Amino acid sequence: MRIGIVTRRRSRLIATARRRQIRYAIVAGAMLALTLSRDIGALAQTNNASTNATRVYGPKQVGPWAVSGWTRDSGPYCTAERPLPGAAGRGATLQYIIAQSSAGYWLGLGSLDWELKSNARFPVELSAEPVLRSEANAVTLGANLAGIQLGSDRELMQRLATVSAIEVKAARKTFKLPVDAFDRAVVELDACFGAIKQSANPFATAEPPATSPSSPGSSTPSANSRPESSPSTTSSTGSGRDTELTEERTFLTVRDSKGSYRLEALVVRPAKAEGRLPIALITHGKNGKAQENQQLSTDLMQPQARDLAMRGWLVVAVMRRGYGHSDGLPGVSRATPYMSCENSDLVRGFDIEAEDLDAALKAIAARPDADGSHAIAIGQSLGGGAVLALAARQPAGLLGVINVSGGAWRSEGDTVCDHDALVSAMASLGRRTRFVTLWMYAQNDSFFPPALVNRMRDAYAKAGGRADLRMFPPVLHDGHNLFADFNGRARWLRALDGFLQAQILPNANAARADRLMRAAKAPANTRPYVDSYLSAPMPKVLVLSANKSAFWAARPDDMDGARKQALTSCREKSGAECIVAMENNDLVLPAANDNANTASGGTR
Repeated sequence: MRIGIVTRRRSRLIATARRRQIRYAIVAGAMLALTLSRDIGALAQTNNASTNATRVYGPKQVGPWAVSGWTRDSGPYCTAERPLPGAAGRGATLQYIIAQSSAGYWLGLGSLDWELKSNARFPVELSAEPVLRSEANAVTLGANLAGIQLGSDRELMQRLATVSAIEVKAARKTFKLPVDAFDRAVVELDACFGAIKQSANPFATAEPPATSPSSPGSSTPSANSRPESSPSTTSSTGSGRDTELTEERTFLTVRDSKGSYRLEALVVRPAKAEGRLPIALITHGKNGKAQENQQLSTDLMQPQARDLAMRGWLVVAVMRRGYGHSDGLPGVSRATPYMSCENSDLVRGFDIEAEDLDAALKAIAARPDADGSHAIAIGQSLGGGAVLALAARQPAGLLGVINVSGGAWRSEGDTVCDHDALVSAMASLGRRTRFVTLWMYAQNDSFFPPALVNRMRDAYAKAGGRADLRMFPPVLHDGHNLFADFNGRARWLRALDGFLQAQILPNANAARADRLMRAAKAPANTRPYVDSYLSAPMPKVLVLSANKSAFWAARPDDMDGARKQALTSCREKSGAECIVAMENNDLVLPAANDNANTASGGTR
């Protein structure tokens, strides 16, 4: 009798535990579905997941995995879940989740015993030898759940199924995750996501699947691995035509001597371009605080990426390791130990930063739409020093480097380090560089004033490097904002166009200028005004008057204001009626006015 009572109690306890696990699996899946989004930066916005996500698929059992599909306002998601009893620490059950969303695949780990800080990110080491070894970031998706983005490389997911186990090493515990039936779970995830991502509107026209160019896969992740992407199309005018661009927020999976790792990247290219495009690599500077570096994003380089893409380039804005959402210790540059005032080795520091750029260049060159034999690199602040170090490596296909406000500004406490080490580093880099580099600074740069810049350039040139230095007038507030400031961009983009022309590198603006000159039947002395207009950042408008005048204006985020300013200037100064000839890079000159001549007289 006593035995029967114990047995029934045990059965009830087991049943209760199973129900608890099932309830948690549903909540975990809903929470993951709620918080996953196309942009990693939008993660972990709420903990009230279960009331905001609806299951629309499954659960379907695939071996030990339960696959479900979820929807919410931002889009569909699928999860494959399995409990691992005792694996969460202190005997607690670990909920092990693989998920797929428009951002790609995710790995989720959760436990009802955990109390995670909201909206936090924790460094972890992700290992699946010999397929993957990477420093990554775990992002809290709720009080009991954390997620790690794996990207959208389908071949990587297939290879993960061939390893003995996946290990996630956190600060206090290493989670060993089994991969039995992993491949079947991923297949079912794909089927789930394909089934629920279609429009629920029966009257909507089916959209073609978004695809991104990819490179041939290999047996292990390498510098030629396929980029993981979330493509979208943008038009600066809303009219399409010559200003339409395709943008991919992605991760590049690359490899070094220790294994593979991922770099956050934004890829921008002309939407209608055909064939292989030249590559423009853009990289960023460094903030003083780790938290600020962790919050950096490729979106900060989006305007400049669009500027270059409009010129006909396949542009890759890349975050180096430790910055933004790239792998590495969050917020901490890998070159930090070499940047101290005492015992510094800036040459080594710059070279470490350049390792990621070299790897990114190889990865993007493997795309079928990329011309790896024609590439340039643009870097700002510490990124300027990094691209100069990249040039010193002499990677295949790199034909030019543009350093914008570049160097390494170092301090200890309230004391700024002396600049002798920086000048010496420039000499070392110049000694190993074989092509022309373009250096651009502003007179009021608070970090690199003209006297220091001249010392750096002179050391670089004396050692054998070729540096074309452009020193621009002061930029509002601080010349170190030359790269990002709208008026600063108007200056250095014009210099960039001159550099591309001198080095016989591609620039779609030349063909645009030719089209306008032919359509307007403009005299030759109008060409400099047209060229200066096309060099300017968008939004911008160029207008023509009936009495042979040309005027243009550019205003940040204000197309209507640019149009009004250009037309007003034209009418006031020419005394005649004026027409819009170009909006951004689109020729809108009416056919009836094709025989109207213009002359010099454009303004900003």
